[in-house]
Amino acid sequence: MPPDKDVKGQTIQQYRVHETDTGSPDVQVAMLTERIRQLTVHLNANRHDQASRRGLQTMVGRRRRLLTYISRTDLGRYQDLIARLGLRALSARRAQACPRTRLCARQGATESGSAGLPGDQSG
Repeated sequence: MPPDKDVKGQTIQQYRVHETDTGSPDVQVAMLTERIRQLTVHLNANRHDQASRRGLQTMVGRRRRLLTYISRTDLGRYQDLIARLGLRALSARRAQACPRTRLCARQGATESGSAGLPGDQSG
């Protein structure tokens, strides 16, 4: 069951990026988190509801993809969002790592004069 209008409006207002924002990734993650929490309570009471369980897995996957996008584009915004939602503890390694690991490795190799290809011993 989707959240009622009051809860949805409060969630949008709390997680929006700008004044007229209703569909940014931050808001989408917050809305999915609310629905996931509601569905988790439902599934604890109705253990054999496989259709709802599949819907829950779909929502968790969509939220994971949105969080990956946010972490790639703006790591600080990602850290703030997961802290506000209380989703997971951020590991120290993840916080210090470059969000675009492959891209950063290539850029570092390009800056040093190498194309970053395996076996390339130029220089």
